[in-house]
Amino acid sequence: MTEFLVVRLPGEDTQPVNWIVVDDVGEPLALPESGSLDDAATRAAQRKVVMLVPPQQVLRTNAVLPVKGQARMLQAIPFALEEHLATDVADMHFAIGERDSDGKVAVAAADKGSMTAWIDGFASAGLQPSRIYSEAAGLPRHDGFSVVADDQRCLIRDPQGNYLGGTVAETAALLRIMGAGPEIDDEDNGAYLAESTPGINALVSELRLLLPELKVHTLPQGTLPVLAKTVVTSPGIDLMQGEFASSGQSSKYWHAWRRVAGLAALLAVVTLGAKTVELVALRSEAASLAEQINVVAADALPPNSRLVNPVVQLEQLAAQLGSGGSDKDNEFVEMLASLAAALNETNTAAVGKLDYRNGTMDLTLTAPDVETLDRIRAGVARTGLVAQIQSTNVIDVGVQGRLRISGERS
Repeated sequence: MTEFLVVRLPGEDTQPVNWIVVDDVGEPLALPESGSLDDAATRAAQRKVVMLVPPQQVLRTNAVLPVKGQARMLQAIPFALEEHLATDVADMHFAIGERDSDGKVAVAAADKGSMTAWIDGFASAGLQPSRIYSEAAGLPRHDGFSVVADDQRCLIRDPQGNYLGGTVAETAALLRIMGAGPEIDDEDNGAYLAESTPGINALVSELRLLLPELKVHTLPQGTLPVLAKTVVTSPGIDLMQGEFASSGQSSKYWHAWRRVAGLAALLAVVTLGAKTVELVALRSEAASLAEQINVVAADALPPNSRLVNPVVQLEQLAAQLGSGGSDKDNEFVEMLASLAAALNETNTAAVGKLDYRNGTMDLTLTAPDVETLDRIRAGVARTGLVAQIQSTNVIDVGVQGRLRISGERS
């Protein structure tokens, strides 16, 4: 029987972490506990760890995506939502759920910095999550409305699966916003209220004015057992997708090395391009990159390692990690090699910004003309990768273009 340690992170740093151990049908195997992540880690042995993060830090929405397949949909989401989000999509991490009958795909989004902080916080306590959900994913499923409240917050799920959260005092107002009212002809509405919920009796009376057939469940052990049962038996959108997907120990370490490999590749191509494109500026950029590599190498290589040739040392270690990593990680190394070979054929182009995520590399190139950009694209494509010029702009020293390289075979 698989056992799960479900850990709920607090909304405020001053509040404790809560956790509970449940079986594979969500039944508690022990009472809920609270304390620090280090305390929670003592319950993790031989159990899958599930992280619940504050719902106010996870956006839940839907998107129309004309593509199929998880990898392609993850690539398409930022473009589909960038006009609807106040935050720069480059700073956001996206995960997908199921496609509904209208063709819309369920999407969850969280700040990348928050994702990194949550995972690093777990790692510092010796915890490695197998799944990460918004706490709202733990709301029980009803045909009508679901309400969960305790002394920290309330969460509400409507019949369409949308949710809102706020303070307990805001519960009734949020229900009205979501369309609840006595005219709603649905008897399948449930409220799950911790005994510690402030003003619980008055809250129940207020809720029943909106939902007369509301079934109320009072929870002596708090709301965590209910949330844990739902995420184990009827999980929502797991945030561990794309660059935050759990793919084994070698892949875990390889994520930290992508920056190293990218810096090494950039130093190589900048050095090649310096032959003909603004020598002084490129030498300055190369020196800056070399300094960054020295800093990274000092942190990344084993303790007491002597830095003889940091680029070579890091390339060797990156190759070792690439050979033992996932297919996606190996694709990244292959893209770098194909790009370097194509640039070496022209010797007249320089790389600007380089970004890699979800199996796709985006970079800017400066070249004397569009024909040179196309030769680089063709050189990468000859290796079997998909290479596309996304845009070009005329600048003082020639042409600047945006090239996209995909691991999908042409």
